[in-house]
Amino acid sequence: HDRSDLEGCLRKLKDSERQADFPTFREEATSLLQLYTGPYLQDCYMEWALRRRNSWEEQIGSALSRVCQIAFTACDYHLSLDASAKLLELDPAKMEGHLFKMKACLGLRQPDEVAKAFERAEKILQREYQLEPSMEMVETLQRAKYGIFPEPS
Repeated sequence: HDRSDLEGCLRKLKDSERQADFPTFREEATSLLQLYTGPYLQDCYMEWALRRRNSWEEQIGSALSRVCQIAFTACDYHLSLDASAKLLELDPAKMEGHLFKMKACLGLRQPDEVAKAFERAEKILQREYQLEPSMEMVETLQRAKYGIFPEPS
């Protein structure tokens, strides 16, 4: 991937978020999902590359989290789901990514997918961190079980 394209995309994403310009935000978020294909200099283990890779992944992770949240709030559940999938590629044990995935599936009225996502998250969180899913994840699962879906705005 071309890092300068990604940097430009991140900049435009922040600008469109700041200006509350959702059409541009959505366009840049979609570009981010296409441009980010994996870790920066993945096969290089020199100290400078590790620092840069970690910094880069933090920036990408933060941007993906914002995309998940803003897209969900705008009822763009497909975009939120796609961003949560990319966030979980970056960090499979990120509780926030699992929650966004569950909420997006709930918004798409896919209760079975919410339950599957919850089960996967529960296993990963237990294995990696000996943690239980958050109360918000449990609440989202309960909403799916009882068919309580978000109302479109």
